[in-house]
Amino acid sequence: MTDIFMIEDNPMDIELMTMALQESGLVFTLHVAGDGERGVELLENAGRELPVPGLILLDLNIPRISGLEVLAIARSNSALREMPIIIFSGSLNPRDVEAAIKGGATAFFPKPLNVDGFFATAQKLVGMLRPAGHP
Repeated sequence: MTDIFMIEDNPMDIELMTMALQESGLVFTLHVAGDGERGVELLENAGRELPVPGLILLDLNIPRISGLEVLAIARSNSALREMPIIIFSGSLNPRDVEAAIKGGATAFFPKPLNVDGFFATAQKLVGMLRPAGHP
């Protein structure tokens, strides 16, 4: 069983990515935060009240605290420093991509515009998971 943290404010994107991950055959528990503040709370509780996730999915443009700020906070947490963190964004601005990668994102995926795109992305994500029990 893998735990995945998703910090995303769009309910449709949450639903589509959840369906896509389920279709991939992955057995997981999804912990969702709908804004940056709640996302930081998830990160702070990793290894305490919540398990350390195998993967973090992070929207770049979220309310309250930006995705880049959440990324910096995650990378400052010793339990999450090497964790795969995937940035999802509707933005294809090269500056956003560069800032995310420089900030420590493992990868940057544009948000798919259709269900098939979410399924293809889910297959890539499953390959990036950190095995359970490996910090």
